[in-house]
Amino acid sequence: MLLREELRDILISILLITLIFIWPNVLSLEGWLISFLVVVVAFFFHELAHRAMARNLGFVAFYRMFPQGLLLSLLLTILSWGHFKFIMPGAVIIYPIIGLWGGRVYPSRREAGLISLAGPTTNLGVALICLALLNLFAFPHLLTKILLGLLSVNVWLAFFNLIPFGMLDGQKILRWDLRIWLAAICIAGFLLFWI
Repeated sequence: MLLREELRDILISILLITLIFIWPNVLSLEGWLISFLVVVVAFFFHELAHRAMARNLGFVAFYRMFPQGLLLSLLLTILSWGHFKFIMPGAVIIYPIIGLWGGRVYPSRREAGLISLAGPTTNLGVALICLALLNLFAFPHLLTKILLGLLSVNVWLAFFNLIPFGMLDGQKILRWDLRIWLAAICIAGFLLFWI
C-alpha cells in the first residue's frame, strides 16, 4: 500500500522525469505519451521492485523523492537543450526494524544485495519481454515506438544501476556476491550492445 507522501513523491518524480525525457519537444503529444509510459514502466517498476523485495524480507521501505536531484536533473536538461540527461529522482529508503531485544536490525549484506538486485532485474525482464515482442510480432508504428523506448530505457537503467559505484545497486550486489553481479552486468551489457 502506498502512503500519501510516497504517492506524491512518485507522481512528482514520474512527471518531472517525463518532462526531462521529452525536453525540448514539449509540444509533442505522442512524445509525452511515449515518455510517460516508458518512465512509469522503467522507473516506477524499478523502484517498486526494490520496495517489494525489502518488504518481503521484513523491512519497512518507502520511496522518497530527492528534490535537489530532480531540480538539478531538470536544470541540466534545460540548459543543455536536452543533450545532457542525468536523472537523480530519489530512492527507496529502507528503515531498520526493531529486533527481538529492542536493537535496530539493518539489512544483512545478502538482504541488501537481494533488494538492490530486484530493480535492475525488473528492468532486464521488461527489456527481454519487449525484445521478444518486437521480434515475434509486427505492431502499429506508435506501439513499436513505445516498445523500442521501453527496451532501450530499461536496458540503460539496468546497466547504469549495476555499475558498482557509490549508492548504485551494483555496489551492494557486488559486495554480496561477485558471481551474481557479473551475471547481471554481463546480461545488461550484452543487451546494451545488442540494441
